[in-house]
Amino acid sequence: MFNVISIQKKIFEKKSSITLLMLLQTIFLLSSCEKMVLVDPPITASTGSTVFSTDAGANAIFIGIYSELCYGMTSGGRSISVLGGVASDELNIFEITAGSHLIPFYRNELSATQTESWGKIYSYIHRVNSAIEGLTVSEQLAPSTKQVLLGEAKFLRAFMYFYLINFYGDVPLALTSDYRVNAALKRTLKEKVYEQIIADLKESQILLPEDYTGPKPGESTLEKVRPNKWVATALLARVYLYTGQWADAEEQTTAIIENKSVYDTVSLSDVFLKNNKEIIWNIQPVGYNFNTDDAVFFTITEDPVSYSDKVYLSECVWKAFEPGDQRKIKWVGSYTTTTNSATYHFPSKYKAIGANVVTEYPIIFRLAEQYLIRAEARAQQNIDISGAQSDLNIIRARAGLSKTTANDQASLLDAILQERQVELFTEWGHRWFDLIRTGKINTVMSSVTPNKRNGTWQNTDQLYPIPLEDIRNNPNLTQNPGY
Repeated sequence: MFNVISIQKKIFEKKSSITLLMLLQTIFLLSSCEKMVLVDPPITASTGSTVFSTDAGANAIFIGIYSELCYGMTSGGRSISVLGGVASDELNIFEITAGSHLIPFYRNELSATQTESWGKIYSYIHRVNSAIEGLTVSEQLAPSTKQVLLGEAKFLRAFMYFYLINFYGDVPLALTSDYRVNAALKRTLKEKVYEQIIADLKESQILLPEDYTGPKPGESTLEKVRPNKWVATALLARVYLYTGQWADAEEQTTAIIENKSVYDTVSLSDVFLKNNKEIIWNIQPVGYNFNTDDAVFFTITEDPVSYSDKVYLSECVWKAFEPGDQRKIKWVGSYTTTTNSATYHFPSKYKAIGANVVTEYPIIFRLAEQYLIRAEARAQQNIDISGAQSDLNIIRARAGLSKTTANDQASLLDAILQERQVELFTEWGHRWFDLIRTGKINTVMSSVTPNKRNGTWQNTDQLYPIPLEDIRNNPNLTQNPGY
């Protein structure tokens, strides 16, 4: 973890100056997000212990983390949604974007010099670990503030590790901010990392309130921009699904689905509007004069020849929609070029571009995924087939489709995977991860990748390479096969 270790070493050796710098960065991030400035300004103390001596100072650190998370993980062509989309069978790249940083992802030809997600996610983990340590030893914070922030920190660490292991497999499990410890970490088995994720999420469920927290911990709000108990539950349900703990996945999703006073499905036109009833967690955008990076990045408004880095929806997704599926109309846009009358389809879930009024936030968890998780968990247990069908049909009915004809375990699992493809496309790497965890990635990508500018597919391409520079600096690190 070369990038993170370098940061940690500086923090260890020059703790006072770096902590002050971190606070100044937080202030800068707060100034770029209009609603985030509702929190009291952080103190300008020079030690980590002082940062966590007031509620305002501790809270400001978390506001900064959320701002960076929004900018770093949902940002245009470098977002998880885009990287997962071009690597899988969801997105194509225009031929003119020859120099695009997306080409290695698109052709499934990453090299060990690629550090796109690794360093970014580990930097978040480092900041969260530092926050956990500061909160744990602090004796000045209000007990309610300390509890909520610890719950958020444990959730955030679990969230980051979920994406890290699904991109890289076995990874170093850093649970401290001490660079001397982290510099020599070996890779931990993915199964063990999942155990830590589950432990963190269970603790988060206890620590976090059921209501959504406002700019200051303890204040309730209608804005769903900070994790609460149900956000932790949503991720825990997904983790149980990924780890094959079907009964536990069903239990967690049922707790959310049955909370009808807070969560329910909404019409297709309203799904991606901020803070609606289907949303479990969305995060405030941090840019000026636009709502989400997805709307700006995906929408095609002029001939592609003018774009230096642009993508469009693949035929695999376009043809996956059944006749009459309203998502194909509501969530997909089209553009026909003036030069050769070619028509390109693009994701249009988020539509607000350049608006002074913010109507859309990047959505991380929503209820539709929970229905599909429960449908799959029920189908996998092969006990409640009618229940699995019912969950699947709720999503299909909203899209204007008839009830599923799948009536046994095998056909239901195929139907659910197909439904996830057309419901969750270009959202947070779902398709890429689904293909990996269901064991279908080799079958799908061996057919798709050769059409990506003559790309080649190998079984080992389903995991990203560990950055070479980190391996050189930590002899305990090993590389993924194939790199």
